[in-house]
Amino acid sequence: MRTFLLGFLALLASDTVAALHAAPCSRRVALSTGFTAAMLPAFASARVDEMDELQAAAKRLDEALGNWETEIRMVKLSRPGRLNAAIESLSDASLKALAQDEKAAKAASEYKKHKNSMLTFLFLANGASKYETADVVAKYMGSAKAEAQLIRDSLADMAGVRGVELQTSSLSTSE
Repeated sequence: MRTFLLGFLALLASDTVAALHAAPCSRRVALSTGFTAAMLPAFASARVDEMDELQAAAKRLDEALGNWETEIRMVKLSRPGRLNAAIESLSDASLKALAQDEKAAKAASEYKKHKNSMLTFLFLANGASKYETADVVAKYMGSAKAEAQLIRDSLADMAGVRGVELQTSSLSTSE
């Protein structure tokens, strides 16, 4: 993809240079055309990178939801599980860039809200695993799972705004 974009940039640049020699134009037009041609790959690759992060986060979240018993064991051992890795794989900068229009901004806001709730429930489950019964841990982990599923829905909404359908893992369908 990057090779294609670089080739496209070279074509644009050569056409721009030929056009500048063919007809006189102002410095403003020449600078803006050159800037646009130079920045085109940066804008395109940024969008691709953000969507890659979003898809990676969704994939990791699906894996964590599919292996839920492992997540519970990790909490009981006071270790971070795949849920934490899934949440950390989508950076705040990418989230901000993905939330450009109103619908995507709403999905990003929902994502942040459910992410914070899920992290809170994981923290409570971690503490409960040390000082409470297994039933209390199960209650907090059930709440964390519900929040994780809502996070997955928010990720799908953000991707849908961009016209991309997130692939669902076969692991996430098991309950």
